[in-house]
Amino acid sequence: PVYNVNQFLDRCLNSICTQTFSDIEIILVDDGSTDGSAEICDKFAALYPQIKVIHKENGGVSSARNIGMEFATGKYFNFLDSDDLLSSDTLANCFLFFEENYKKTNIVTFPMKFFDGRTGDHWMNYKFSKGSRIIDYTVEYDKTLVTSSASIFKADYIRKNSLTFDESL
Repeated sequence: PVYNVNQFLDRCLNSICTQTFSDIEIILVDDGSTDGSAEICDKFAALYPQIKVIHKENGGVSSARNIGMEFATGKYFNFLDSDDLLSSDTLANCFLFFEENYKKTNIVTFPMKFFDGRTGDHWMNYKFSKGSRIIDYTVEYDKTLVTSSASIFKADYIRKNSLTFDESL
């Protein structure tokens, strides 16, 4: 989702476009930006063929994410916010974990770090203290860190269950 984030968008998109894992589809849903963000989206789409831009009337972040899912063709989904960054190997590591554990996993999450205004690890990263592993939500419900921007979701699971974001939120 993109809405009036021109001060962050270049940096965010550079962090995605320079991933060590490059077989990605990037869908930017401009949700009626008025600050030049739409033009930044178009500029990046002209430079990177894996980027698709959808311009729409403002409807909120959930609406933008739902539109993005309609156009997505990939095996996995992530809903990175425009003011977030990915480490260069984030997508490669998540892809490998998913592929090694495909039948046992519907969501892969990754730790977060602050940047700019705050620095260091996110306060919820203690949930990763046991390292990379599979968690059964029915047993360890308090050990999960599921945010749409720090998670990658199995697209087949989302589609099969007709999951969408609640646009009233």
